[in-house]
Amino acid sequence: MRADWLSSQIFSSYNNIVDNCRDAWNKLVDQ
Repeated sequence: MRADWLSSQIFSSYNNIVDNCRDAWNKLVDQ
């Protein structure tokens, strides 16, 4: 997931980073 999803993004703010990390965590938990 890291290589596909988070690493290919540009984050615009701290809140954007937190939101994306939360979404990534939720995707991981849902697997």
